[in-house]
Amino acid sequence: MIDPDRFLDDAARAEGTDGSAARLAAQAGMPLRVLIVDDEEDAFVIARDLLCRHSGGRFTSTWAATMDEGLRQLATGDVDVALVDYHLPVGDGLELVARARAAGSRTPIVLLTGRALEGTDVDALNAGAIDYLEKSDLSAQGLQRVVRLAVERARIAERLRHSLGLRTAVLNAIADGVVVTDRDGRVTSVNPSAAIVLGRSVADLIFTSLGSRDWEMVGEDGTPLAGDRHPALRTLASGEASPRVVVGMARPDGSRAWISLTVSALVRPGESAPYGAVLSFSDVTAFRALADELRQAQKMEAIGRLAGGIAHDFNNLLTVISGYSDLILSDLPDDDIHWADVDEISRAAARGADLTRQLLAFGRRQMLQPIVLDLDQSIGELVSLLIRVVGEDVALDLRSGPERLHVRMDAGQLEQILLNLAQNARDAMPKGGRLTIETRRSTVGAASPADDGSLPEGPWVVLSVADTGIGMDAQTRAHAFEPFYTTKDVGHGTGLGLASVYGAVRQSGGHVRLRSEPGQGTTVDIYLPPETGPATLPAAAPGRSLIGGSESVLVVDDEESVCGLVAAILVRRGYIVRTAPDGAEALRIAQDVTVPLDLLVTDVIMPGQDGWEVAAQVTALRPGIGVIFMSGFAGHAVVRDGLVRPGIEFLAKPISSSDLLGAVRRVLDGRGGAPGSSAGTPA
Repeated sequence: MIDPDRFLDDAARAEGTDGSAARLAAQAGMPLRVLIVDDEEDAFVIARDLLCRHSGGRFTSTWAATMDEGLRQLATGDVDVALVDYHLPVGDGLELVARARAAGSRTPIVLLTGRALEGTDVDALNAGAIDYLEKSDLSAQGLQRVVRLAVERARIAERLRHSLGLRTAVLNAIADGVVVTDRDGRVTSVNPSAAIVLGRSVADLIFTSLGSRDWEMVGEDGTPLAGDRHPALRTLASGEASPRVVVGMARPDGSRAWISLTVSALVRPGESAPYGAVLSFSDVTAFRALADELRQAQKMEAIGRLAGGIAHDFNNLLTVISGYSDLILSDLPDDDIHWADVDEISRAAARGADLTRQLLAFGRRQMLQPIVLDLDQSIGELVSLLIRVVGEDVALDLRSGPERLHVRMDAGQLEQILLNLAQNARDAMPKGGRLTIETRRSTVGAASPADDGSLPEGPWVVLSVADTGIGMDAQTRAHAFEPFYTTKDVGHGTGLGLASVYGAVRQSGGHVRLRSEPGQGTTVDIYLPPETGPATLPAAAPGRSLIGGSESVLVVDDEESVCGLVAAILVRRGYIVRTAPDGAEALRIAQDVTVPLDLLVTDVIMPGQDGWEVAAQVTALRPGIGVIFMSGFAGHAVVRDGLVRPGIEFLAKPISSSDLLGAVRRVLDGRGGAPGSSAGTPA
């Protein structure tokens, strides 16, 4: 049983220094205003005398004989406490309490009755009364204490409502999700942020159980967390807080929310077993997606560097294989029994060269000669080739707008992109279908549907290639751009198609997006920077590109086989050739004034001095000498991100005889002067 005096002392101390304490101090010298509602005046007089007589002026009273009058006085707000008779002429005390509470009155009400009925006390409290008292127990001291106690209870209840309202407002305002459960793991409270993160409503989450499907969690590796591995269930079982951990939870729309979760146990003082738990979490779905994208980009970059290095070394081998095959074929009559064998070797080298080009494209180390292209015109020139690639069972549909769309990129790379996408589309439509190639303008901004954070804002030219094929599932989409990843049968495809598309587009300053679902086809959207300048006119066909000459050429390459091949090709065309395995030997030859030199052909990547340094020193010694660079790798000063610097003649390995002879003739013819004219005193 509550001791009223001790309760009042504790309540006064609990007031502290807040606003309620000021109110209590203000009322310390003022009487409490008591409304007595009773249809019998004698009963009112008795209650008034017990309350006010000998109270030292601490109480004043007013009388209401009916329910309506009592409600009217309560509505004024000028009453500190009401004593209401259980039996009234119209209705009863319970109805008055209920109506007063419905009208918004918070005045504490004490019910009085002549004799107690079983359940009356419960009914009174359920209706909103703060206490219940039998008239037979009335005494001056008892009634005064009950009134004071009712007032203080009301004040404490008001502070509790304020505290709960503040807690609710704070929980509703914070961005983190907060969920409270009971000891059995049933959810008793959810703030709006938690519901938003989990893609549900607060009503849907209330009273759900942590052990149900609504609260299934998976680890960062996708492994289900059940039993003692479930952070919240483990905390309820052990009472120990769960350290912060990232877990995934399924949303109703099928997506997965990734949350950074902490679980704390609710434990009463002196007890060890928790009576509930608090789950606090923040949404890290977007951060996880960015982290995954960064890891994917780093992985692709690492694979690209590896692929570029392999392609560089392999290109030297292919240069020798294809070069000597061409030399042998040029010496063999067409009816020679070995001609077909050598031709097959040459064809195999060409296929190898195609693979290395795709590897270099993926690694963004392919040598480019970008020009301004009219995108629709360039696509139109490839239609007949694309039709042959996709076959008769696939309809090709070209769509474009009325305006001309210009982009700056290597024409050969655009062809490579479209051919790879067409081949992939053909393989995805074994029974036929439709391939749609569309060009359009697009502006990416904060409010545009295309903006997911991966594309810089601004204008773009979009090239979309869409098929009606079998589509891809999530796992295939995640690996689609990785080299050598393929879902095709062994012997059907290298797995480099989309990988080379990805690298080629990125090397041209663009972005690639893949949209695909099983059974719904695949769309590859390529975003390219728009070019405002006019399209570049096609280059004129070379005149005497394969004609030889009598000029002197210095060939520098640390690969002896490559150096020997280049020399052999040039000697057969009448050129005077000297070779050097490195920069030091090349400089020694250049310093010999008795040696005429018209042209330097040098590899770029060499130990010691690289080709760029060799060329700088040789041209300083021999002003006017022509220079041709060779390499199978784009990561050097001769090129910037695979783009050949203006004014430089560059040959990408593997080198064919015709490419070499054509470049030699172009440089020598553009240089002017007689053969050997660069000979003379070193500078």
